[in-house]
Amino acid sequence: MDRKQTLKLAAAILLAGFVLLSTAVAEDYEILLTRPSKPGQKVQISGTARDSEKTVLSGAVSRTTENVQDVRLKAVLEVLEVDNTKRPCKACLVIDTLVLKSNGKEADLLAKGTRVVATSGEKGTVFEVDGKPVSKEIDQGLSLLLSLDGNSKRPTDDEMFGSKTRRKVGEHWPVNSPSLAASLRVKGMDIRNEDVAGTITLKEVVKDGRGISLLFAMKMDMRNLKMPGAEGLSIENASGTVTVSVLVPVDPAKGILKESQDGSRTIQAKGLSKDGKEIAVESVGKTRHAIEYTYPASSKQE
Repeated sequence: MDRKQTLKLAAAILLAGFVLLSTAVAEDYEILLTRPSKPGQKVQISGTARDSEKTVLSGAVSRTTENVQDVRLKAVLEVLEVDNTKRPCKACLVIDTLVLKSNGKEADLLAKGTRVVATSGEKGTVFEVDGKPVSKEIDQGLSLLLSLDGNSKRPTDDEMFGSKTRRKVGEHWPVNSPSLAASLRVKGMDIRNEDVAGTITLKEVVKDGRGISLLFAMKMDMRNLKMPGAEGLSIENASGTVTVSVLVPVDPAKGILKESQDGSRTIQAKGLSKDGKEIAVESVGKTRHAIEYTYPASSKQE
């Protein structure tokens, strides 16, 4: 190989190295989890959820109770109003399917075509049909799969889980404990900032016909939850763990594509029964849901 060929080969190797280096550097991403909404935006929601709770009473009285609820929802949601953070505070849900299975008994909760108006408030999302609040069963079923945060004091997803630093696949960072604790307090939990911890991991870059998306995994632990005990009982332990998986497009103007969540909670208490005998109570609850979002081509998601 002559000198000229050697120089050409060296130049090619340097160029290849530069390209590889540039590609590697480009593989970090801005972390933007909060998705802005606008009135008129539509999204089809397909989701399932399960909430179960097993309570064991021991001591002077022994009894075990267990409740399991499964919900299946398919509907089109249209954003009606947003707040100053561009989070939905009012939406219309056109039902295709809303089915509740409670302790083995299944029932259609709402007929196909029913229009449900959801409005966010300080105590959660309120659901109405024809201007009247829905039944307790319908409220519980919808609440497992849908919550509006507009006009609430709940911090945004970016405030709780975001990162000011660009991240690569495999990197992880801590949740913002004060913001997450504030969110839980908005939902009625009494918890201190230091009793909430967790991490977020950028798990994968997904490339498909919808573009480039980021898959995140989150895990959160809560302890020392302050909860009111029943008469004669004192809470000895109240804790919970939540894991979340969420798929969001790199383009921050596009909405979330998929999410799933698994949560568990444990409450242990001791005290005296009404006749003065010692009793112990342990309640273990589990909640999970999985939702996919599809945006019609005519939706105002831009």
